[in-house]
Amino acid sequence: MTKLEWLECLDSYLKLHLLSETTKTSERIRFVSACCGRVRFHIHDIRSLRALEILEIATTTEVDQITLDAAIEETQQAADFAVGQFCLSVLGEEEFKRNIRMLRSGPDPFEQMASVDPTFLATRTVNYAIRSITDLSYVKYVWRNAGQTVARKSTDFDTAYATELVWQVNFLREIVGCADSFCLPQNGELQD
Repeated sequence: MTKLEWLECLDSYLKLHLLSETTKTSERIRFVSACCGRVRFHIHDIRSLRALEILEIATTTEVDQITLDAAIEETQQAADFAVGQFCLSVLGEEEFKRNIRMLRSGPDPFEQMASVDPTFLATRTVNYAIRSITDLSYVKYVWRNAGQTVARKSTDFDTAYATELVWQVNFLREIVGCADSFCLPQNGELQD
């Protein structure tokens, strides 16, 4: 792919796939950290803020597994709390408690309901970012959730989804640019 093709490419999944296949671990960590930076203003929970500090450290230094596991647990708790806060505000306390008693299995309906809330999405972005330090398959979820966080200004799904795709392309352009800062192998090298 040439630099011009990279800059003009609107298929953000293709670009992300190319990056995830060809970049070093440290560069992917910088990428997910930059994604988190784009949604930082939605993050208020102290547990997620601590995780962002750990993520920042991980961009330059190796972080031990115990610290990462604790951050993953804390960010999951923060995401669960954000779901509860959003659903309580929508359903009210009585209906929320009634629905909790009825939950059995399957997709979490509260998490699905909260998937339109930028605070929840930003918190989940941080959770995935911490997970991506040791499991790089989470990189795409960081990027996707960051795009969703920024795009969720509309409750109209089609409008929000279209906006989300635009933001995902913009994230790649803003964070990666023409990918010169990433070490691509010969077969994925960007050429003039």
